[in-house]
Amino acid sequence: MDLIPILKHVPEALASWKTLCKKTRKLQRDLYFGLLEETERRVANHQENNCFMEQVLARQKEFGMNRELVGYLGGVLLEGGSDTTSSFLQTLVLGLTAFPDVQKKAQVKSFC
Repeated sequence: MDLIPILKHVPEALASWKTLCKKTRKLQRDLYFGLLEETERRVANHQENNCFMEQVLARQKEFGMNRELVGYLGGVLLEGGSDTTSSFLQTLVLGLTAFPDVQKKAQVKSFC
């Protein structure tokens, strides 16, 4: 809607994508901020594991970040990691399927 501002005025009944966007945003926020709350609980209970988000929370004021930014930073990192992992695994499967001889060599080496 930022690119085409007039879409803001289309009623939700005529634009089912608006409902989908709202549901997706809620699911996304629940995930991001649920994980942030879990990290905050660990820190409060002195059960830190020295993860990146604990470091961000400890220096949040220094970085000039509010809780919203911290939550979305964690979410962006999570999504970036899952995207690259997914892309790698898809490429691996495609490569092994296209080159069965390499797949056999990899299988032999992984079981030795």
